[in-house]
Amino acid sequence: NSEEDPSRLDLQTAALAFLNERDVGMELPRTLPTQDGESGFLYSDGETRTWVRLLSYLEGDLLAWVRPRTVRLLESLGECLGRLDHELSGFEHAAAGRPDYLWDLSRANEVLAENLKNVADAGRRGMIEDIRVDFESTVDPLLPELPRTVIHNDANDYNVLVSAPNAEGRSVVGLLDFGDVLENPTICELAIAAAYGLMGTSDPLAMVVAVVRGYHRARPLTEPELEVLFPLIRAKLGVSVSLSASRCGPEGEDAYLTISEAPAWSALNHLAGVHPRVARNLFRDACGMEPCPRH
Repeated sequence: NSEEDPSRLDLQTAALAFLNERDVGMELPRTLPTQDGESGFLYSDGETRTWVRLLSYLEGDLLAWVRPRTVRLLESLGECLGRLDHELSGFEHAAAGRPDYLWDLSRANEVLAENLKNVADAGRRGMIEDIRVDFESTVDPLLPELPRTVIHNDANDYNVLVSAPNAEGRSVVGLLDFGDVLENPTICELAIAAAYGLMGTSDPLAMVVAVVRGYHRARPLTEPELEVLFPLIRAKLGVSVSLSASRCGPEGEDAYLTISEAPAWSALNHLAGVHPRVARNLFRDACGMEPCPRH
């Protein structure tokens, strides 16, 4: 996109260069330099202008295509992202702050409030409002206490690469697309990955516990982070479906936004039957903490 902010592109290039010097347990794209040693260039054909860059190719199957999603696979997803976030804790960039970005999960209360009206079904609209209220009461008060770092911010199942089938079971081998990278509460990384990882599984909560267990092995979670994790997961799914609804108009659906809409609603229906304290206690147990901190 010729209107892309060059500083955002520089952020992505810098983050990849930083991570490619470290072991994060999975493959990441490499930015291949131009003949002039630049990370990209602005191409013009006289009518249009386009930013051009070249990234290395990564082998692997998309997580979106993989069934079944096993506990081992989702534990490896959590562990890889935990290692990634552990390394990114030492990375800074002037363009990492994106205060008006719709996909900033810490803004979910505001984004859900603005897009609630676009959910036509009254029952579904009520579910999204419950998610917003839970976020407002549980997450917002704890935001100042949460560790903040630069995160990938989009470990959706079309950005995660998985190994070929083998006797030991599949595992995560790569991560694509750093276009949404930003500074945020670090726990948002895990919430986003868990929200996508549980889609299409028969026991979504068990799959989330697997992601949490793997992540905690690589980057230990704090008690406030575990307190907000379940509301953040539901908020991520709520933001996805409400923004998808906002882009559906007389000209048709935005395929990019609606690709995960049906499985997201299915996941939300599953999670609606889980009490937040039960989820929190299961997450704490997966991290080796006392499951019921105030028993």
